[in-house]
Amino acid sequence: MKCPFCGAELESQDQRFCQFCGAQVPERPKPQPEPDKQPSSIPTTKSQGSTYEPPTIPTNTSTGYSSPSTSSQPLTQPDYGKASPDISHSYAKKCLAFSIISVGISIFSFIFGGMLNFIGFIESMYDNYYYSIIFSIIAASAIRPFILVIPVAANGVGLIFAIVARKYKSRSETMGYTDDSVRKVGSVFSIFGIILNAVGLALGGVSLLTSFSSLYSQFLMNQYLY
Repeated sequence: MKCPFCGAELESQDQRFCQFCGAQVPERPKPQPEPDKQPSSIPTTKSQGSTYEPPTIPTNTSTGYSSPSTSSQPLTQPDYGKASPDISHSYAKKCLAFSIISVGISIFSFIFGGMLNFIGFIESMYDNYYYSIIFSIIAASAIRPFILVIPVAANGVGLIFAIVARKYKSRSETMGYTDDSVRKVGSVFSIFGIILNAVGLALGGVSLLTSFSSLYSQFLMNQYLY
């Protein structure tokens, strides 16, 4: 570096005065750092009660896009608990179908068991000579207890169908569709199915117990006589 006044060579670049003419050497400007090496101007810590606020993003009027607001209302989740009325109506149809089957099974059991008991009553009054071969086989005391198992088992199945109908009725109600006449009719039939099949099970159980007790008494009597 040279002195700008006398042109003499300076001893160092930081020299303030020329050693030959004594003139003051002007300071050289310090080089500016490169843009990628400049420190970030965004403060990261709080200083003496001041808080940092992030810069707001302006709205782009040309595209109509605006920055998302941090104070927006919370999003509401869709309600998946309620299904469509079609699903509710399908459960109501199943409720009606199972309840009708349950009532039909109870009617069949009452008719079948009543016929067996009526045949047993006739058998106790008259001799088997007046019946045909098939009628005498059905009316035989040794076979009737085993045939009575059929209506009792049918009543058990009918009771299960009625309970399943009540389950479908409850599922239809939880779907949120309340005005359904099919479900109402199915609910009434399911109640009748539960009552009739429960009564049929009780009567059938008593008939089975009586028939097997009578059969066992006859067996003991035959053993005693012979």
